[in-house]
This record gives sequence, C-alpha cells and structure tokens, in this order.
Amino acid sequence: MASPRLHVLAISARYTPDAIAIAMDMDMDALAFARSDELPNDVGPPAGPVIQTVVNTKPLQDTPFVAPFVPCSPPTVAAALDFAAVAPGDTLLDLGCGDARILFHALAKHPTLQCVGVELDPLLAQYISQQIHARHLSKHFAFIPADMYTIDITELGATVAILYLLTPGIAKLKPLLSTWLNAVHGSRVVTVTYAIPDWQPADTMLVTGTHTNPAPRLFKYTSESIR
Repeated sequence: MASPRLHVLAISARYTPDAIAIAMDMDMDALAFARSDELPNDVGPPAGPVIQTVVNTKPLQDTPFVAPFVPCSPPTVAAALDFAAVAPGDTLLDLGCGDARILFHALAKHPTLQCVGVELDPLLAQYISQQIHARHLSKHFAFIPADMYTIDITELGATVAILYLLTPGIAKLKPLLSTWLNAVHGSRVVTVTYAIPDWQPADTMLVTGTHTNPAPRLFKYTSESIR
C-alpha cells in the first residue's frame, strides 16, 4: 500500500498547474468579494504585505466563492492547531485555505506533518504554489487548486481539518465532513469563529491575545459529537 504522502500527492497531481492557468483566464468581472454582514466588526490592520486576490475585489454574489480572504491572526492560528491537537503523525487539511498560513505554520511546528490545502482563488493558488517551492515543502504539502466542494476529502487520508469559512460555506460542507468524520477513526474538525450549523461541538474555546472584536471562538467536532 502506498504511503499517505504518496497517496495524497497522487491525488493532488490530478490538479495540474494548468488548472491555475485556466482559472487565471476567468472573467475577473464575474468573480470576487468585498463585504459581508457576517465578518468580524474589527479585523484590524494587516501585519504584513497584503496578498493580491481575486476573491476580495467584489461582492460574492453570483461567483463560485463562498468566503472572503480574511487571514487568521497568528494567535488564532496557534490556538487552532493546539485545540485540534495536531501532531506529527497527522495529515492536516484546510479547505478554502487562503494563503495557507495555517498549514505553513503547522509545518514549521511539526516538519514531518503531512498537509493538504484546497483553494479556488487563482491568485492565492499561485502564491501558495510559489511558497511551497520556495520553502522546499513539496514532500509534505499537497496543494489542490480547485473547488473544495468537488473534492472527496475521505480519499485524502486527512485525520484533522481546520476551517475558516462563513456559515453558508461551512453548511454546504456538512455532507462531506460527516462522511469523512465517520469514515476516519480519530478524525476531528476545528472551525474558526463560525460554528457548523445544527451540529453539537465536542468542545469550544475562546482565543485570547487577538485584536479582533469579538474575539475568535473555536469549535471542535468529532464523529461522536455530531451523532
């Protein structure tokens, strides 16, 4: 049987760089995001250079995007990884991974970890691919530039997922997440700020040390908690 790393990389190979090139040819006027009533009241100024995106240029309506690119703060990223109990033997999945900071941070903490990121925005996809190459992480980071709703997450071999999406986007993932949680022993999913509708979390926690208002809350779900 192939190793988990080879298995994940084989799956991600279905999504070649051509997928990014094709996405870059999309009508930019038909895409994007700018505002949402569900966003935190005070996101705060960016700590570093702002990454160019397609998704943040216009409203989400009538686009394939379900959430803007609003990066997690470093304290939130660290808290989410600890709360999810991410360990070196895990395969960590982030659907709608943005600039993949959660995954890059996880690999900095656990270099032997396996990570899978899925992101539709072509500019973010390009950035992630460049960062994987620049950081020499291709053996541990499988990136899929695709619509997360088209991915069979069970076949990725993920053991833990961390998601930062708006409620409608999370709700649409429920069938995929339910199948995965029930198929993979010990699997768990942590969501940032937004709970999974109608699911009972196994645990929650409030993140401290951030500049957002209100402070982010984390929600953890397992196969047992959603029954």
